[in-house]
Parts: sequence; structure tokens; C-alpha cells
Amino acid sequence: MIDYEASKIDQLAIHRVGNQTNDEELNLSKTVVDLLDEYLDGLLTKYFFKPFSIPEFYNFTFSDGSFDLNPIYNYAKSIFENQNLLKLQSIYSKWPLILK
Repeated sequence: MIDYEASKIDQLAIHRVGNQTNDEELNLSKTVVDLLDEYLDGLLTKYFFKPFSIPEFYNFTFSDGSFDLNPIYNYAKSIFENQNLLKLQSIYSKWPLILK
């Protein structure tokens, strides 16, 4: 099991992805949401981390053991290096290295 007790969610970028078949739109967040409420942070942390309860299924390395080839790793790394990139990375996640 993953120990996420030391984790903290400071910001969220909330987008709504509509159903293209029903002509629903993609609504992108104009700003990030700062989480100042510790109770809400705790609830969201449990909600987001619960799917990662079986670690064997969440191995994000490639066959050579390198994280550098993994796009998810690169998205997260750029956000941790510069928290101001959260909104941009959540929208333009196809180009994680361009936003550094």
C-alpha cells in the first residue's frame, strides 16, 4: 500500500470534458483552485490515492528502469519544479518539456 499521509494537495486545476458525441464542450478552468481547507485536502487526498492501493499495477518505469521516457513522470516533474505550471500542464500535457 502507498503511504500518502505526508502528501498535501495545494492546488487543483478543474476541467470538464464533455461528451463529443452529444456535442458537449471542453470547459477549461480559468484559474487553479487553492485548497486552504485541511479537511477538504484530506478527503481529496484519500479520493485521489485510493485507486493506487495495489502498487504492482502502478509501475511507471519503462523496461530499462528509466523514468525519463515516461510522459506522466515528465508532466509531474515539471509541475513539482514550478508549481505555476499546474494550469498550463493540465491543458497542454502533450508538450511537458516545452513549458519548463
